Amino acid sequence: MDFRAAAPALARPVRVPLFVVAVVAAVVAVVMGFLFHGHTLGTELDESVYRTLHGSIEPSFAYGVAWVIGSAGDPLGAALIVVLLAFLVHRAGQTRLAVLVVAGPVVTGVVTTLAKPVAGRYINGDNLSYPSGHTAFVTAVGLIIGLFLTTRYGLGRIGGTAVVLGLALLCAAAMSWSQVSDRVHYLSDTFGGFCVAIALVTATATIVDAVIDRVNARR
Repeated sequence: MDFRAAAPALARPVRVPLFVVAVVAAVVAVVMGFLFHGHTLGTELDESVYRTLHGSIEPSFAYGVAWVIGSAGDPLGAALIVVLLAFLVHRAGQTRLAVLVVAGPVVTGVVTTLAKPVAGRYINGDNLSYPSGHTAFVTAVGLIIGLFLTTRYGLGRIGGTAVVLGLALLCAAAMSWSQVSDRVHYLSDTFGGFCVAIALVTATATIVDAVIDRVNARR
């Protein structure tokens, strides 16, 4: 890959807004982890939302849609999405972002996996639930697609930030519906996964750019 002329992974117009949101998201994710430590039941809001959403997947078509969305966060589905997205981004010339396509979801997946036993929150018996790795993954994908579009179409700070966070939120909302309605996660688990992804992908993009800039400087 040629990184010398490649656009930054973290598009310049959205850096400051994303840094601010990422810091807030990281704090929220950690605080929620402490608050839910050792819990085996959802909050009143979690249970209320579950009862509302569970009825939305009773029709067979809606259940199928929920299953497809949930499968996107499974290992095989996630791997296929990452490979395809990395290929497309690389072909579009955004080589730094192509690195982030792989590094962002991997870092997010590792952290959410390690965080689950630390948070120690359970659902459906002894299944660790916080934070939601599935939601974190699709949030990372949405955020990266938003970064791609921001650079591709030269969006400014306001437009770029709206696209990046909007796509991340849209992807997270879809996965949250899938996971909560099927009682795989509590609503708060999916919000935690959303926050973790925002924080980690922003941090990973910053590191990717810093490392590549240093390598280019040495050349």
